[in-house]
Amino acid sequence: MQAYATALADEARHYGVRLGDPRHGDGGWAAKLDVVHDLRPDVVSFTFGAPASEDSVRLRNAGIPPVATVTNVEEAQIALARGADALVVQGPSAGGHRATFDPTAPPVDEPLEDLLAALVARVDVPIVAAGGLATADDVAAVINMGAIAAQLGTAFLLAHEAGTNPVHRAALTDPQFTQTVFTRAFTGRYARGLRNRFIDEHECDAVFGFPVCDGCQNARAYRERLRIVCAHCEKPFHPKRSDARFCSNAYRQSAHRQRTSAR
Repeated sequence: MQAYATALADEARHYGVRLGDPRHGDGGWAAKLDVVHDLRPDVVSFTFGAPASEDSVRLRNAGIPPVATVTNVEEAQIALARGADALVVQGPSAGGHRATFDPTAPPVDEPLEDLLAALVARVDVPIVAAGGLATADDVAAVINMGAIAAQLGTAFLLAHEAGTNPVHRAALTDPQFTQTVFTRAFTGRYARGLRNRFIDEHECDAVFGFPVCDGCQNARAYRERLRIVCAHCEKPFHPKRSDARFCSNAYRQSAHRQRTSAR
């Protein structure tokens, strides 16, 4: 990790920022599950691994079906054994992180159609198809193959509601970016990105280490520039999305009001 930070030192100086601190620990996993249990969403979806069996039981007892994202048949079997009630099946054309359980596993090229067909034939739980879907025809195709729904993400990055960072929004329409590649250079985990100078120069230096590596690249000066005051409690916080307006406490109270009015 230190070697990678050293390799990024020139980048930090060029942009006038200081590299962030590596993130260790579980990211407050237990506290996040407590929030989910309190909010009672319709489903809870996991990625980068299957939920622990005890977590699945707790969620199900609260009336919240646990859903796991998988990228192959083996991962699907593990997720079901740990209590997943449904699967999100991610194909290789996904525009974000690969959801592989093993973060060091090289991305595979098995088409979404083949993986979907294999799982529809093997499992008896609802399946949501994801990865590279963008049009009505794409959605119709996976529904016809047995999926109950389609999950789209990258296709909406230019929508106003997406809150996409202006720099990212501009890059998506910039004609100089003509190719996407899988890289671990940004976060320490394979993800698809627009091929650019940073990837070309630093992919060979990158390490596996999400989210430790991700924390290192989250430059402190950049976070300071994104400081926003919560419209609910008027306290500053640092959202990942630059157009965010509410902190988690505001969201929690809003969800409680919605549940109360629904009753």
